[in-house]
Amino acid sequence: MKPFGVDIKSIVGEALKGNLDTLTYTAIETTYDPIGGGQTTTETDYTFDGIIDSYSAYEMQSSLIEGGDKPVTVIADSLPVTPKQGDRIEGYKIINIDPDPSGATYEIQVR
Repeated sequence: MKPFGVDIKSIVGEALKGNLDTLTYTAIETTYDPIGGGQTTTETDYTFDGIIDSYSAYEMQSSLIEGGDKPVTVIADSLPVTPKQGDRIEGYKIINIDPDPSGATYEIQVR
């Protein structure tokens, strides 16, 4: 999306490049074998630019945020896959994903 003809996603990605942590995203795919039965789980790791933060006491009052949950900001251009619930970031399970309207970042809740 290019509001006002400006590629905000690329501008944010370039401005923050090298200024954040390099984190690991683990995509988890489970496939079912219809002939032999059973499931196979494949994990694929990707590195990306982002930051793991902490929720404030005010945010923790929400019934959707549990103790130990963390917010992760992901620079969208640095992650080659679209985040999905159940995948992992630095070993934490993805609970909720909130892309910003420009598509430049994802705010992800992990547990």
